[in-house]
Amino acid sequence: MRRVIAAFVCLTLAVGLSACARQSTPPRTEPEPVLAQEFITKLRQENYAQAASMFNKELKAKVSVEALQEIWQGLNGQLGGLTKVGTPQTEQVEQYVAIAIPVEFSTAVVTMRVVFDSHKEIGGLHFSAPQSTLQYDPPTYVDTTKFTEREVVVGSSEWALPGTVSTPTGIGPFPGIILVHGSGPNDRDETILGNKPFKDLAQGLASQGIVVLRYDKRTLVHGQKMNAVTVTPHDEVVEDAVLAARMLLALPEVDPEQIFILGHSLGGFLAPQITMLFPEARGTVILAAPSRPLEDVILEQYQYIFSLDGILTSIEKQHLKELEAQIKRVKAPSLSTKTATNLLPAGMPASYWLYLRQYNPVAVAASLSQNMLILQGEQDYQVTMVDYTGWQSIQRPNVLTKSYPRLNHLFMAGEGEGLSQPSDYENIGYVDEIVIRDIAAWVHTKEPSP
Repeated sequence: MRRVIAAFVCLTLAVGLSACARQSTPPRTEPEPVLAQEFITKLRQENYAQAASMFNKELKAKVSVEALQEIWQGLNGQLGGLTKVGTPQTEQVEQYVAIAIPVEFSTAVVTMRVVFDSHKEIGGLHFSAPQSTLQYDPPTYVDTTKFTEREVVVGSSEWALPGTVSTPTGIGPFPGIILVHGSGPNDRDETILGNKPFKDLAQGLASQGIVVLRYDKRTLVHGQKMNAVTVTPHDEVVEDAVLAARMLLALPEVDPEQIFILGHSLGGFLAPQITMLFPEARGTVILAAPSRPLEDVILEQYQYIFSLDGILTSIEKQHLKELEAQIKRVKAPSLSTKTATNLLPAGMPASYWLYLRQYNPVAVAASLSQNMLILQGEQDYQVTMVDYTGWQSIQRPNVLTKSYPRLNHLFMAGEGEGLSQPSDYENIGYVDEIVIRDIAAWVHTKEPSP
């Protein structure tokens, strides 16, 4: 069976918003939320052919009955069987209607997003990464007697975000760090399956005498209000990170001369931009961040995932062909805000890619004066040592780099030799203690451990 995590990623990107097709039968008259629940019911009843019959022509060409069955059985097999279907929520995306439904399994919740075209046929199908419902047990390096936590709100008005401040016990002021998420609608813990790397970081660093602010991402809390046609990385990540840094600056327990930006993956990619917009920052920590154009990294990820079982299926070949065409459009001089979102990678609109076209993270990082710590797991398949080499090209004496031979993209111990695999995330782990200690030592002394 194909790896479940890979299936989430591949299906989400392979199945975009399809163009509306002519149909010979009249469109359904039921509201889209009812149709979405009908689709899930057919999957629960294992009526995969009937479920797939609700697809429009374009989606049927991309996702076979067998592929749909494999995804659904993989979800049930990996997450322990479906236990509850939540309340559907509706949003308008260009000419489409998207229905988001939380689907709870025994060990995790997945949000299924069913996108309907104007004929009320399914033209897009997306699964979020699973969010574990298992109880979090802190790693041994977390000492809960050395810090307290309280709930806060980052920002205000329409984009307010709930967050958590972890504050060391004792007499401050203390250094402070904000945590900036990777791609996708992440919660404040950056949860993926049973793993919570940002919770590990927050409580681990707070145990080492550092105030940590983490918060739910805008795309998680306000995704339905965000304009899917005009969104940019500034809207998704940068603006809220700057607000979080300014909030940290105002906290009485935080030393205003010792504020740091920590970004992971996409958050690390954008961390130089965040630091530039928050010049009060003392330093920046970049964890497993691309140094190359994101579209190139995305293609490399898919090529790797599809190669794992040694078989490149016709569906995978078609997906790679479509992805390569989408990337070609991103790089073309003709890219404009009029370019349709379904013609571009990752379901992100032209506004997103036009913003990134003007941004070079390594060049921005090189132009900054702040201290910088760049860390990389050598078994990371999502952001590889090629990207790490790009960051190492920064010629500044106050930029330190370090890689860890046995750690993956989450800075957790990988399986076996070579690059990690998507299935590794199914194993519950913790950010390695040496990473916590290295970041804490650098914050306090500007030097990681040898």
